Amino acid sequence: MILRTGCMLASLVVAVMTGPVGTRASGPSLRPPEEERFDNTEFRSGLLSRDLRNLLEYYKRTRPPAPRGPDAALLHREELMAVYQDDSRPAAERVAALEEAMAVLENVAREYPDPPQAWRWRLQLGKDLLFRRAEPYYNNILYRGWTEAEGDFLAELTTRAEDAFLELLEEINGFLTRVDDMSLAEFRRVERTGLLKIADTVRPQAEYFLQWSRFYRVLARVDNDARQKALLRDIIEYLERNSEYVTAPHDETGVQAQSLLLVGMCRRLIGDYQQAGERLVQARNLVNNLSAERARPVRWVYILAQLELAKLARDAGHFALTRQVTSALEQWRQENMPDNFALALAVALVEGDVRLREARLAREEGRHEEADRLQGEARRPLLSLLRAWPAHQGDVFRTFAALVDPEADPASMDALERNAVMADLLGKVAALRADSDRSAAEAAGEQIRRHLQRVLEVGRYALADESSLGVDMRPFALFNVAVSHYQLGQPAEAVEHFARVVEEYPDFSRSATALDYAVRIAADYYAQDPSTSDPRRLTTLVRALGVLDAVQPDSDQARYWRYYLAEALTRLGRRREAAETFARVPVGSDNYCPARYQEAVQRWAVFRALPEEATADEKRRCLDDAVASASRCLDALATALAEDAETAEAHDLQTYQAGALLLLAEAHLEPELNQPRYALEVLQGFDERYAGQTELLGHAWRLRILAHQALGQLEEASRIVDLYLEREPGAAGPVMDQLLRSLTQEARRLRDAGRPYDAAAAQALDLARKLYDWARAHPQLLGKVSAESFRVRLAGAHLMAGDYERALQLVSQVLPKEQSSRGDEPVNVDALAYQAEALYQLGRYEDAQPVFYRLWSMHPEGSDAWWQSLLRSLQCHTEMDSSPQRIVSEIRRLRYMRPDLGGPGLKTQFDRLEQINAQRAATSAGGRRP
Repeated sequence: MILRTGCMLASLVVAVMTGPVGTRASGPSLRPPEEERFDNTEFRSGLLSRDLRNLLEYYKRTRPPAPRGPDAALLHREELMAVYQDDSRPAAERVAALEEAMAVLENVAREYPDPPQAWRWRLQLGKDLLFRRAEPYYNNILYRGWTEAEGDFLAELTTRAEDAFLELLEEINGFLTRVDDMSLAEFRRVERTGLLKIADTVRPQAEYFLQWSRFYRVLARVDNDARQKALLRDIIEYLERNSEYVTAPHDETGVQAQSLLLVGMCRRLIGDYQQAGERLVQARNLVNNLSAERARPVRWVYILAQLELAKLARDAGHFALTRQVTSALEQWRQENMPDNFALALAVALVEGDVRLREARLAREEGRHEEADRLQGEARRPLLSLLRAWPAHQGDVFRTFAALVDPEADPASMDALERNAVMADLLGKVAALRADSDRSAAEAAGEQIRRHLQRVLEVGRYALADESSLGVDMRPFALFNVAVSHYQLGQPAEAVEHFARVVEEYPDFSRSATALDYAVRIAADYYAQDPSTSDPRRLTTLVRALGVLDAVQPDSDQARYWRYYLAEALTRLGRRREAAETFARVPVGSDNYCPARYQEAVQRWAVFRALPEEATADEKRRCLDDAVASASRCLDALATALAEDAETAEAHDLQTYQAGALLLLAEAHLEPELNQPRYALEVLQGFDERYAGQTELLGHAWRLRILAHQALGQLEEASRIVDLYLEREPGAAGPVMDQLLRSLTQEARRLRDAGRPYDAAAAQALDLARKLYDWARAHPQLLGKVSAESFRVRLAGAHLMAGDYERALQLVSQVLPKEQSSRGDEPVNVDALAYQAEALYQLGRYEDAQPVFYRLWSMHPEGSDAWWQSLLRSLQCHTEMDSSPQRIVSEIRRLRYMRPDLGGPGLKTQFDRLEQINAQRAATSAGGRRP
């Protein structure tokens, strides 16, 4: 419902027509006049209208309806009407209550047919049908435009109302005919009952309302055929024949303004523009000249008269006059009804329609450039409305969608039409979700899917539209495309489009909503599998949280999510961004201390990942950042531990503290700082403070060894391990194991970076021998770790140190003698990898290649080990003089599928291998095939 027209008559007519519905079944009342003035129905209606339900319940208990007669039914109707008039209830519930209330009234009139109550009930039934149930449909047609569905509903309802009025008139006219045939004595007896007076007032009201009902029935059809025009002329003749409707002062009758309006609208529809304009101007001016109190109930007459004048000028081709009238109406709205969106929409629709007609006329006259300009301007009034009334954007789109063919080719639609169709389809989806029960869920689901796919189809055209209107409408299209992706179960695509709304159109009325949706959808998508290695979930989360952090950095929501954004960046390997994000986690956050620690870890990782060719300044800057972060972390942890020393979180805080100390010590061992004595100072007392954290202790022992080595204290470095073995032999194994892992990683890092690693490899080998001896001496302490795993560790140390024969001997003791080419039997993967690498380094390429191939097939696709095995396999083929063309083709295929080729280090080796084989192919036409 856009404009509340209310009843069409007031004062003289309305006072009679809208009086309370009677409750007596037959004949005039014999109650005293003072009792006659009190009406139960009116009193109950008054209590309901004022929401005095407690008082109503008390009144019903003390004055219950009569056990016989219509009282109980009419009381139920009043309660139903109270539901209908409650604007806070859902529209469907209100309409259902009105339908039931009308059915109650119809039944009462049928069961108790005697006048005058039955006359009033039938009159009220017609009014309910016409001015309540049908009102939304004729309002939409009068103020917005005709649609087939609304026309069908309106035709049905006005026909029912017309039947009610005609049935009432037939009964009253029959009664008056019988009165004409009565004797004088009978006439006077009937006259004393008051029925004649009631008949003489109810009949003209029914006739008057019948004219409105017929007008709306004509309005429900657009064909405007001869029968409809004849009916419109009948309405005009009735009102002008009974000239008091259009000539008697409105202050006396209360119906002059409405009657002039009705005549004017009827004359416009039959094409009598001159007289239509005269009547409409009369109606408009009449309302303007009424006092404020008298004008308020008929302001709708002024509004509708102005709209009809605008349409009249438009239909007559007087476009300048149309704009003048609509401009005056818009100014009046701003002054008198500034919050009335419906009127603003009605004016915008007329203004847009005028521009479209001007464009068509210009095109017919060959003024194509002017036509294009006017065509573009035709949607501007509605676009302005969308911006000025963000809360009513759905109403604008739904209104306009009703005037567009939803099945049309999207390429033939303009930007507003596309967005209107998209919004309307999403509205239908919402209705289907709300209305479908279990039995209809499957069918509804398929229909919903089709609607959403159609939104995406139309949306593709909307987002590609580069016209000025298309660009202006793009945020609406982006938002609705995002909604459709989400409802189709495509969260990543939904987040991307919501994020674009926020980034590209920050002033768009729904940007805040888009941001909220993006964050919630991304968080839910990630939460479905938070341990996943699927980068899509992580990148979706980073996309949403990154936009949030960029546009609302100081909001509570951004502060909350910042830590999780940094975590996701870390998992994606974007360590520099992660460090900067961790650094901005605010003091007071639940994750403040973890963020300080993770900032230091990520800054350290950035430094460690610097390429060898990085400048000295860049290396020193990154190292200083890591050291400063670790120092800040330790300060924050000291404060937190002082406050929470006895809490359950203290253990985690101590772990962070230990990690930061290790990072600080290791950083000072780097050549850029080269402060091994400081590293030893940092680690002073580490074993006692963090005695239970085996992995950290092993790391600390490794750093001490490196520090002593840097100071030239090699015996001290060796003695550390021996002392630890002597002091705590039972606990030394796990610590040495962790230390061996650290030393091996360090040697591998130095090797991969092209730096000397012989000393680190020698230390690792020495420690591996001691660990192997310890394992054989303490079998009872091994637990679930088998003795052969230490043999494999020793083999790896020999391999790192370049003793390939010894490495091969050790792994041969672990691996089965006969290995299946299918690789489906249990096998120690590390041993297999060491065997393959040892064979490769010994130049036994034909033996190594099948093992690398087996390793490649065992590892998850895309993993580091998968890439490394594949590289070595191709390197073996190259050394075996296999077909260079096949090797080059395979590398190029891999690059096409995965351009990163496993990362910078591996990519460099793949590129070099491709170059070698390309040169081989250029100089040789043959070679064995891989």
